[in-house]
Amino acid sequence: MNRQAKQQLMKRFTSGQVEICKKLLKLSRQVHKFNARVEFLVLTFKHDLVDAVVRYELWDNGFEGLGERQFDNCFEMGDSAEV
Repeated sequence: MNRQAKQQLMKRFTSGQVEICKKLLKLSRQVHKFNARVEFLVLTFKHDLVDAVVRYELWDNGFEGLGERQFDNCFEMGDSAEV
């Protein structure tokens, strides 16, 4: 993430949310695992980042890999009721 992207991100999100975004980015690479999907969704809702994820705001601000596709994948693995 370049400096300008970091500055833009900090204007929109709290430092706590930025740390959560880093964790979400790691989890987004593991959405094939049930526990990762659950944790991804819990953190996304708990920290009020759903809109930022599904609107690709995070992706556009340096967190490439956090977008609507990753969010939707959490519900498309055949176990959405459990998730």
